[in-house]
Amino acid sequence: MTVTGRKSTFGTYTWFQARSIRNTVVFWALGLVIYCGLIVAIYPSVKDVVDISLVPENLRAAFNINDFTQLASFLSSELFGVILPILLPFFGLIALSWVVAGAEERGRLDVLLGNPIPRWNLIVGSWLVVVIALLILVGVIGTVVFTMATLLDLELTARHAYRAAFAIWPVAIVFGSFALMMSTFVRARSIALAVPAAVLFLMYLANVIARLAPSVSWLRWASVYHYYGNAIVEGLWWPGAFTLLAASAVMLLVAVVQFERRDLYA
Repeated sequence: MTVTGRKSTFGTYTWFQARSIRNTVVFWALGLVIYCGLIVAIYPSVKDVVDISLVPENLRAAFNINDFTQLASFLSSELFGVILPILLPFFGLIALSWVVAGAEERGRLDVLLGNPIPRWNLIVGSWLVVVIALLILVGVIGTVVFTMATLLDLELTARHAYRAAFAIWPVAIVFGSFALMMSTFVRARSIALAVPAAVLFLMYLANVIARLAPSVSWLRWASVYHYYGNAIVEGLWWPGAFTLLAASAVMLLVAVVQFERRDLYA
C-alpha cells in the first residue's frame, strides 16, 4: 500500500513540475528556432568570405574551426562549438537551482513538504522533468538545423544535425545536476545558480587553454567540455557522453541524500 502511494505521489509531483515549466520550455524552443535558423541561413553568404588559412592553427583547434566550405564544419565552430554548449546548460541551471534553495527562499518548501510527499520525489521528479525538457530542446535544435539546411539546399544529413544536437544533452544535464546538488547544500538560490555558472565558464576556458597550450593539456581532463567532443564532424563520442551522464547520476544521488538530511527553516 505504501509503495503504491509513493508511486502515485511521484507521478503527481512530476506531472506538476512538467506543467510548471511548460511555458519556459516553449520560450526556449522559440528562441532556439530563431537563433539556429539564422545561423544556418547566413552560411551561404559567409562560406566564401572567411579565409581559414589566416586563422592560427592553435586557434582553429581550440574552437573547432576547420573548413567553412562545408556546412557541418561551419556549424561545428559557430553554433555547436561555442554558443549552444554554453547557452543550453543554463536551462538546467536556472530550473534546478530553484528546487530546494529557491523554494525555501520563497517559503514554498515547507508548505510543499507538509503534504505526504517523500523528499526524494522533489529531487528526482524535478531532475527528470528537466532532463526530458532538455531532450526536447536538443530535438528542436536538430530539427531546425536540418530543416533550414534542406530548405536552402545545403549539404547536411539529418544524422549529422541530430547527433550534433544530442551531444549537448549530457553537457546540459551535468551542469543542471550540479545546480540541483548545490541547491540542497546552500540556503540562497543565487549561490546555487552562481557557483555552477562560474564553474561552467571556468571549465570552458580551461578546455580552450588546454587546446591552445600543449604544456597544460592535462587541464582538459578536468573540463566537462573535453567530454563533449565534435559530434557533427566526428560523430558522437559515447565514452565522453556516458562519463557525463554517470557524473550527473552521482550528483543526483548526493542531492537526494543531502536533502533527506537537511533541516528546513521555519
